[in-house]
Amino acid sequence: MGLGVAAIMAALQYLIGRLRPKELAGDHGTLHLNDSVIGVAILIVWGVGCAAVFYHVAVAQSILALAIAFVSLVAVPVMATAFSATYDISWDMNAITGPTTLRHPPFNPKRMEMPFDAIVAAGQDRWGNYFVEDDDGNRIRWNWFYNGYPELMHFVEDLCPHLFPELDADEAVTA
Repeated sequence: MGLGVAAIMAALQYLIGRLRPKELAGDHGTLHLNDSVIGVAILIVWGVGCAAVFYHVAVAQSILALAIAFVSLVAVPVMATAFSATYDISWDMNAITGPTTLRHPPFNPKRMEMPFDAIVAAGQDRWGNYFVEDDDGNRIRWNWFYNGYPELMHFVEDLCPHLFPELDADEAVTA
């Protein structure tokens, strides 16, 4: 069963990576979270909450079931904020703009514009999120939940090749 879930997740990641970003042109673009993935996640959390309420009412009164139902009740509207443009990431030839913190409503993520010449690091964090980082440690992150997510990293690689020395070494080997 675990292998089946892993295979489904890998297939989803592959398919979402092949979807077109919200907007894409040669010199600019915008990524948006995949609405289907968000919707399915919301339905799963809602279903878990309903099952917890049912368990508490029909099977056995349980504080744990009530806690799970409460967390689900809070999580659904928080997750629904992902449908908004708050989490969109846009870029042009000069800068990338997007959320820089992982805070959730009611605090919402802080958005900022990060000029490409201010980016000092790029890559993947330990959770598998792609990121760009400036001198102050601000990071704009994205992951495979964004339609067409590889496009942004390719754009960063083109504008900031000094951040990816291993790509230069790979090109030298193939030449």
